[in-house]
Amino acid sequence: RQAESMALQREQFALMQKAAPKHSLTVFLDALLAEQKGDLKRARELTQLLLRATPENPQLLMLAGQVELKLDGIAQARELFGKAAQLAPKAAAPRYQLAQVHMRSGQFDKAISVLKPLADASPPDAKAVTLTAQAQLMSGDSKSADANFAKAAKLVRSEVGSIDIL
Repeated sequence: RQAESMALQREQFALMQKAAPKHSLTVFLDALLAEQKGDLKRARELTQLLLRATPENPQLLMLAGQVELKLDGIAQARELFGKAAQLAPKAAAPRYQLAQVHMRSGQFDKAISVLKPLADASPPDAKAVTLTAQAQLMSGDSKSADANFAKAAKLVRSEVGSIDIL
């Protein structure tokens, strides 16, 4: 079933490329597919091309950040995820990615700070609480990390408890 869906997506993308090869959405999807296939050089070229035209698109910044991260461009990824987080302050994904880059760089306090709005939200974001706990643990604050891991476990249990299982 997934193979059929992928084949249909490739077919639809081929039609888009034929109809509007230079349209920004076509180029974005081409970059996304290149990143997914592991053609990071092509994905980087395409995202940089798009960023020159639309430098304040959070989705594009996220894709460009993911490509840079895979190419070990930590500083570039941090900048791209940071800009995406600024442009979409309520979006969780840019904050998750930025926090993970900070943790990878040993900047645990910055990671915690980036996650704080999500972890302190009502209701708290379980993934942000978990990532906060990881940053706290990595920084040596095991007491706070234990408390946040427990908080995250409760949040996940309450989410799972609300799902009807057959």
